[in-house]
Amino acid sequence: MTRGRPTPGVTVVIPTYRRPDMLRRAIASVTVQRYPRTLVAVYDNAGDPATEAVTTEFAAGGAQVRYHAHGRNIGANPNFIYALDRIESEYFVILSDDDFLLPGSLERGMAALAGHPDALFVASPVLLVDPGGRVLKVEGRWPPGLYEKPRGIVEMAARGHFMWIGTTFRRRALELAGNLDPSAGAVSDMDFLFRVAARGNFLTIVEPAAVFGWHPSSTSSLPGIDQFWPAWKQVADKLRIDAALDPRVGVSVGDQLERRLAGKLALIGLFACSRGLTGEARRSAALLAGRYHRIPEAALVWTVAWLVTWLPPLKFLLARLAQAARWPGRRRMRTIQERFDGEYRTLFELRHGEPVARPRKDSAA
Repeated sequence: MTRGRPTPGVTVVIPTYRRPDMLRRAIASVTVQRYPRTLVAVYDNAGDPATEAVTTEFAAGGAQVRYHAHGRNIGANPNFIYALDRIESEYFVILSDDDFLLPGSLERGMAALAGHPDALFVASPVLLVDPGGRVLKVEGRWPPGLYEKPRGIVEMAARGHFMWIGTTFRRRALELAGNLDPSAGAVSDMDFLFRVAARGNFLTIVEPAAVFGWHPSSTSSLPGIDQFWPAWKQVADKLRIDAALDPRVGVSVGDQLERRLAGKLALIGLFACSRGLTGEARRSAALLAGRYHRIPEAALVWTVAWLVTWLPPLKFLLARLAQAARWPGRRRMRTIQERFDGEYRTLFELRHGEPVARPRKDSAA
């Protein structure tokens, strides 16, 4: 557990596993921030020499970089938990090694928090970008402002949780809510954000803060039923009995989460059909019918799964329809894409061996 008085500044925690080229970009995105007293804390889940070399390079250039290597692969979530247990600064950001911060994001977040000392975190939109640099979606667009408890958590249950790579937390949030719950699995970020929102106020701002690297084969980009069930239901059950919430609010929030889960199960089933995973589709349909009594959605998923079983080429048409349904059209994203290409593509395309802008030294150096 985190103990003692927090030190000034912000720590950007980057858990990593054998992706030194991606890590280079993530660290570079922190070094171009202008907020003083910024520390990059890299937690290597493999003890990879190439990964350590990247951190050494940045440290030699003047960046404040701390590196820790585990003796063995302890797993993704345990690595995050280990990292969060060792945060000493007053503020922190959680950044995956294949994602990166946008210029100015730390300054904007810290300025917002400075004006609201009671807010436990500030959340910003995140750009979802594919490997070719196409902006697929802007996640986490909320009306800006202060969301007081319990309004904040009620809104979050209805709108969806934030992506934590676009969120700056006070360490107090970690002290109040505790570390990640290992049992939450792939939704540990959602579980953590809801537990924090149950304990205080938070802020939102409109300017995007980070880029999430969407990979077609990644489980986080194409989640299956095992990533939602039963973990999502467990998050809802915990909120229903969370002592930090009025019991009526906790029940309402938990029920809202389960309603959203039912909607996601239908989409998971149809997306599974588009990939030929008819067994997963039938599991989704069974949950829809048996637990949530959503018979029309269950019947639709069952029917589509049956059709794909007997007409396998149908999955290719479904895949095209799924892509069109999931992502806004290029025309709708044109303005954001133009800004991304003009301001952020150089950082997005940063690769091994390319020069890294020398970080500015500050009072933390």
